[in-house]
Amino acid sequence: MAEGIAFSIVGKLAEYTVDPVLRQIKYLFFFNSNIQDLRNKVQELENKRNDVKLQVGAAERNNEIIGEEVSAWLLKVDDLKEKAHEVLNSVAGSEMRCLFNRCPNLKSRYLLSRRATKKTIEADKLKVEGTFERVSYPRPPVQVLNLTSHQSFETRLSTKEQIKEALKDKDISIIGICGMPGVVKMSSCNAIRSLFPESVANRLVNLQILFILKCVMLEEVVSTDARENEVTKTCKMLEFPKLKKVRLVNLSRFKSFTSQSNSGVVHQTLFNQVNFPNMDLLRVDGFDCIVKLLGKEMPITSLHKLTDMRVLDCSKLLTIAESDSIQLLQNLERLRVRGCNALEVLFDFEGINVTNDDAEINMLGRLTSLWLRSLPKLVHITRMVPKEIRVFQNLKNLNVYACENLRYLFSPSIANSLVVLDFLKVSNCESIEEIIGKEEEGTLEIKTVEGMKTIIVFPNMKRLQLEDLSSIQMFCSQNYELVFPSLEDLTIEQCPEMKKLSPRPLSAPKLSKHTREHYHFFDISDLLDESGM
Repeated sequence: MAEGIAFSIVGKLAEYTVDPVLRQIKYLFFFNSNIQDLRNKVQELENKRNDVKLQVGAAERNNEIIGEEVSAWLLKVDDLKEKAHEVLNSVAGSEMRCLFNRCPNLKSRYLLSRRATKKTIEADKLKVEGTFERVSYPRPPVQVLNLTSHQSFETRLSTKEQIKEALKDKDISIIGICGMPGVVKMSSCNAIRSLFPESVANRLVNLQILFILKCVMLEEVVSTDARENEVTKTCKMLEFPKLKKVRLVNLSRFKSFTSQSNSGVVHQTLFNQVNFPNMDLLRVDGFDCIVKLLGKEMPITSLHKLTDMRVLDCSKLLTIAESDSIQLLQNLERLRVRGCNALEVLFDFEGINVTNDDAEINMLGRLTSLWLRSLPKLVHITRMVPKEIRVFQNLKNLNVYACENLRYLFSPSIANSLVVLDFLKVSNCESIEEIIGKEEEGTLEIKTVEGMKTIIVFPNMKRLQLEDLSSIQMFCSQNYELVFPSLEDLTIEQCPEMKKLSPRPLSAPKLSKHTREHYHFFDISDLLDESGM
């Protein structure tokens, strides 16, 4: 019996000591096969993604609604592909040798092999999840005219005759044939430079959806009427009272929504002197000329219902919103910005008009999700925020990836506004030195009272991930006490310069010792105070 107990104890010891060691050693011995497995799985996942994208493209051409689970899956695949390629592109670095060029760099191989194994498992899982019963759904039925077959036939004949007459008129350059009420979709029209003359645009009171894709010569949606322009030089405000959704994709020469938007203005501005009181979705993708999104002559009621905004691959764009135009985005909830190579400041508050009373002003207070990716010149998320203004009070999710010029995310005063922030992830930002930087000159300062601690609290943050940040040294280098009362998940990976999170011990009572030791890239056990243990 004693021998049986002894064997049982030995077996358990082997299970908890030998097996984990063997698993770690396998990462070294099977380095090449793990890397090749990742390549194969990524290629299989790419093939699956292409199949799904073909189905999505066909559905969009039929004006169907893409399933949310499909859109979410495609985003996950794109994210995994980027991370997998990072691993594969780092393989060459693992070939660097140590000990006077006599042996491979075992540490690099070990880390890459383990990451490759993890990404291979994720790729395999995503491939299985990419089998959908259907990728899209028909839109709700639209208003149908109750016409008899005889009336319908007469209407078609009448329309045919009108088209013939229009084709004979030399002064008519555009002929529009309307389909679904309230919807204008145009794709791959490579000859036209504008969509509507101003006289027609003023009559589009029922337009609800505008979708323009891959029209390489298009410069504007609304052009100024030449005949009217000879009589009057005044620029009046355009309004699209029912327009809800706008998608402008791959318009490389696009300069402005209306030709009058840039009258006397050097920089190309997307929206100016135009009112969208009911727009709730805006997608801008693949612009090479636009420098600014919002002009100074936008009415205060414009865009006040906008909740979802995506700005992708706009090569000359400098900022999302600046000065008083930031107030137009008062109800914005979700913002995604990617691949804007000239973007330097996300929200620039310099020059904004604020009242002199003591009332606190909230801006961007509805924003819950902020996603920033591949912005190589981004320097500031916010700039020159006046002390009277609070921002990001309802921001829950913040994901920052591949912003190479960014040195910090927030000032201490803005960090204290992030009272509902739940998830923060910062990765592949090679210049970032800390998450919380210094206060900008002229903005609100957190004053230190003698004998009292200066505290920055993230009351709702549950997950914090810092990955592949080659220059980061601390979460905050200033003399603040950091408190994370809800933090449960902490990942610090590939941050070689990081020795501390803060000059002071931080408090994270829900971050258990077991959890901390799980992320062994960086040991923070000695940085938590007693309340954080």
